[in-house]
This record gives sequence, structure tokens and C-alpha cells, in this order.
Amino acid sequence: MANKSITITTVKFPEVQLQTRDAHKLRGYFGRLFKEYSPLLHNHYETGELRYRYPLVQYKVLNGTPTLVAIKEGSQLINSLFMKIRSLDIDGTIYPVHSKNIITGETPTGYSDRLIEYSFDTLWMALNQNNFRQFQLADESTRIQKLQNILIGNVLSFFKSIDLYL
Repeated sequence: MANKSITITTVKFPEVQLQTRDAHKLRGYFGRLFKEYSPLLHNHYETGELRYRYPLVQYKVLNGTPTLVAIKEGSQLINSLFMKIRSLDIDGTIYPVHSKNIITGETPTGYSDRLIEYSFDTLWMALNQNNFRQFQLADESTRIQKLQNILIGNVLSFFKSIDLYL
């Protein structure tokens, strides 16, 4: 199946429970805490300009647990930085961190001749303000086609970020 193997690191904070909607607060907290280390943590350069690339460090709340997922150089970065975390400050609430679950491994990635079914563990934010307006005005078949095209673009963007061109 795979055309390439990539390093993925997952960091979970099992003692902390958050709402799924708090994932952006995790990103904000870690982005501020480690802003001098790398734009990979918050997708902004020192100038404040956006880094328009696939996020190599992602912040999620999965089943209530704050979780970071990092690929490639993002994986190396969070392995070194996140061992230092002793607490999380989310929206003014301090959560002590006594343990972390950190898993790093190689994952095969690429093209397959067989059909693989995927599902989303978190909400997929497919539409921005501009294409949402267009989406609302479209008929159902156009909406489905638009979402399919956006998803294809997301997958191709991911492949490009890992230097895999199919």
C-alpha cells in the first residue's frame, strides 16, 4: 500500500478533560507558550504572517482528552518540548499534568490499489466564510461535489506536506 513511511507522534494528557470545542484553546496555549521555537506549533511566522501549509502539529480533543498529533519535523519538535509541560492553562483554568502518553512511530502512507474506508474522529471544518455562502446557495448535488473536491484538496495538501506526489 504505502509509498512512504512518515513519523507520527501523539501526545495525550489523560488526566485533563476538555470539551471538543476547546481544541483551538490548546492550539492558542501551546502556540503562545512555545512561540519562539517554531512556526510549526501555531502556523504563523515571527512577522505574524500566516504559514499557508499543512499543519504538522495539530491540536485535538479526542473523547475528552487533549491530544496533539505531529508529523515529520513536527514530531521531533513536540518530543523535545512537551516533556517540559507540568500544567495546562486553558482559558484561565490551570490543569496540573502529572503524566503524559507519548507515542512515536512510523506510519505507512501513500496510494493503495484497494479501497480503504476512513472516518473523522473530530469535526471536519471543510468550509470557510467565503465558500460557505456559495455552499448555501447551491443545490444538493453541487454541495456534495464541492465537499468531495475540498476533501481531495485536503488529502493532496497532506501528501505534498510529506513530499509524496502521486
